[in-house]
Amino acid sequence: MTGVVFESLSSPPRIRIADAVGHEQTYIYIDEPSELTPTSASFPFRVTDAVEATLSGFEIRGRIHSFVRDSSGRMLFSTDHECEQSLPADDYYLELTTAMKLYVETSSSISIKADSERLQVSFDGPTRVTFGSRSPRNRPPETVTTTEDPEDLMTALSCLGEGILADSPDRSYPTIRGHPPEIAIGSELDVPDSIDPHDSDIVFELPPRVDALYPAVPLVYYLDAAIETGENPRLVADGETVYETTVEELSSAVKDLLPHVFMLDCLARQAGFYPFDIGAHEHVADDLPFDPADYYDRSTAEQLRAYLEVPFETLEPHLPQWSVTAHVEPAIEHVTAMPYLAAQLAFVDCVTYPRVSGDEARKASLKAFVDGDHPTRATTDVFDEEASFVDLSTDSRTRSDIWVGDDIPLRANKFLAEGYRNRHQREPLETTTITVTIVCNESWMDGEAAAVEELYGAREELPFEIRTHERLGREELADVLRRETDFFHYIGHAESRGLKCTDGFLDIETLPSVGADAFFLNACQSYQQAAAFVESGAIGGIATLSDVINEPAMTVGRTTARLLNQGFSLRDALFIARERSFTGGQYLTVGDDSATVTQPESPFPNRCIIDERVSGYSLYWIPYTNQYGLGSVATPHIESEGTRYLAGTLIGPYDLSRQELREFLELQDVPVEFEGEFYWASELADELQ
Repeated sequence: MTGVVFESLSSPPRIRIADAVGHEQTYIYIDEPSELTPTSASFPFRVTDAVEATLSGFEIRGRIHSFVRDSSGRMLFSTDHECEQSLPADDYYLELTTAMKLYVETSSSISIKADSERLQVSFDGPTRVTFGSRSPRNRPPETVTTTEDPEDLMTALSCLGEGILADSPDRSYPTIRGHPPEIAIGSELDVPDSIDPHDSDIVFELPPRVDALYPAVPLVYYLDAAIETGENPRLVADGETVYETTVEELSSAVKDLLPHVFMLDCLARQAGFYPFDIGAHEHVADDLPFDPADYYDRSTAEQLRAYLEVPFETLEPHLPQWSVTAHVEPAIEHVTAMPYLAAQLAFVDCVTYPRVSGDEARKASLKAFVDGDHPTRATTDVFDEEASFVDLSTDSRTRSDIWVGDDIPLRANKFLAEGYRNRHQREPLETTTITVTIVCNESWMDGEAAAVEELYGAREELPFEIRTHERLGREELADVLRRETDFFHYIGHAESRGLKCTDGFLDIETLPSVGADAFFLNACQSYQQAAAFVESGAIGGIATLSDVINEPAMTVGRTTARLLNQGFSLRDALFIARERSFTGGQYLTVGDDSATVTQPESPFPNRCIIDERVSGYSLYWIPYTNQYGLGSVATPHIESEGTRYLAGTLIGPYDLSRQELREFLELQDVPVEFEGEFYWASELADELQ
């Protein structure tokens, strides 16, 4: 089950609101403890849990955006940065951008004051208020079973759009895109009764072959389209062909179509509950043959016909960067991966890549290594064994690539469906304390253990428990691995036969289960042990393909720890950390690489790119989509007017003086690229003193 937990705390008086499955949580500070009463009150937006309390006001610390609405849900105003507003007594709804979607309903006068440090809300004396929230987590609602018959596969894939909760441009909001049903392979087609027979005005005609079906998956899901048999890929809107391509060009076509339709939906949705433009609108408005908002209430077919009148190149410079491309082996069994890829709007390439092993794999994988005497974390070489590798071509349009298929990918992360299933089957938490377990099994690596111990949990407002172990034997390590922990960080040696202990090697495959949700095995040749972690119950983690030189490995380890602590996903943390080390290409994620360890300090994990100019500095800001997904909006603190931008876009440039830049860098200790070099914001701020 998913849901939200509300808890009244007394020291200091506050209400803790937490995801029952993940670790997202928010504290609402109040004047004195208040009794919370569960309620089934209705809100203009979907909530999973709600409570009532009597308060004179409350405060939420941090940079919080809020939307204030009347009883019908119409927006009256929103708060960004410095803001003070008062409203007379009436019925109001407040929507707050905390770690979960949080709504407040009250009948009172309201005074709101917001700045970069807190949001304060005051009522006219003790007032009965209702808090409603929903978990940011999505789970598959049902399972569709298909045979290997192509017609049955098409029926099953046509059910993916069941997760889309609106047929308006609001589908571009990540909270409107629920998880698609899971797909299993069985002896007969079985579509659960809860999934209605497909009745869509959008049809994707495709040849009945997996290499034609899989690349269409993200667009089929997003448009809630039906799949029918056709000689060539053809997109049909209410009986009219609006786009046609070939199987060979289908993947590339979807990479054009999906972001294009998605961006126009983002421009059109201002006619809905959130009546504000995003930053890209001002750049493209004059080049559009229509106002996208005019199509908000039209059918999907009408929207699609109009959208495809706009040339792709008009919007291309303003599109958010897509998170991931999935390279899928063209095999029927991988249809079970499609719901997990669709939920991420992942691009899908369906091709056969060459397999390499031995010296050929070594040459492909170790290009970044240098000659010389460097201490490493291994005693054997994985490429002397019979491991088979897949030599992938990465996609420049996305930050990361994942491989769905047999064998080990080079230059990409490894998809394992077990990781996604483990996340969906995760039980509600008994405590919201985030536990991090660090094991260092080599004395000469103690420095790294001490460094990452300081980095994990260095956050206000979030309770952490750090457990550190050194030089464990096999039984001791097995006992540690059986205990529940949110994150397991191993520092030491690894081989195909296991993680090195003081008395031999512990093979994770010999354990019936592990208690870690996510992990980082910062040891040579840890891929096989990482795969065993996921197969034994973990969600996802980071591992290595082969030998990693000790000093660069320490850099990757420390950087990754700091990024995970900032709320970056495994995927994005490793993407950034790889750039800091010439051996970074030896690292990959295994399982569900979208997993996070903790929530970000601000609404989004973010990074900056800064260049020095003659008269000051030029700054770009990049908010990452993280668990909120594509379509989320972000507002950089540096914006005086609070303009909103799509997360995942490069925002800027902003021309800043030295003092203005220092003040910005002191807001949050994020990763920064300055003149091509990597910094943390606090380090660069100190240099600019």
